[in-house]
Amino acid sequence: TAKTRLKGNRREVLLDDIPSPHGSVGDERFSSDGHWLLAPHAWHHDSPEALLTEDELRECLEKTLGSLSEMQGSVLHLREREGMELEEICNLLQVSLSNVRVLLHRARLKVFATLEHFEETGQC
Repeated sequence: TAKTRLKGNRREVLLDDIPSPHGSVGDERFSSDGHWLLAPHAWHHDSPEALLTEDELRECLEKTLGSLSEMQGSVLHLREREGMELEEICNLLQVSLSNVRVLLHRARLKVFATLEHFEETGQC
């Protein structure tokens, strides 16, 4: 009986006996209901699936931005990437303020539609 028990104990590995490369995960990291007090920083953002999705989304958005009309793309770029005011865009492109607003609105709708479609289907 002693020999059998000794063999069985050798097969069991207790988690407390395994050294952790990041230190121990003690009770001080959890609330009384068992949830993290502070979630691990970006623990799911660098998974292979997340990185793949990020690249696919970037390609999809670039495709959408490339499909915008020249004026829509210009207005969106000047407003969102360059941070220009609407009046500055009007003067630069020599179009009315209302036209700039419409172009910006339509460009944003197309980008948002692409994002929503990608989130729902995972495809462009």
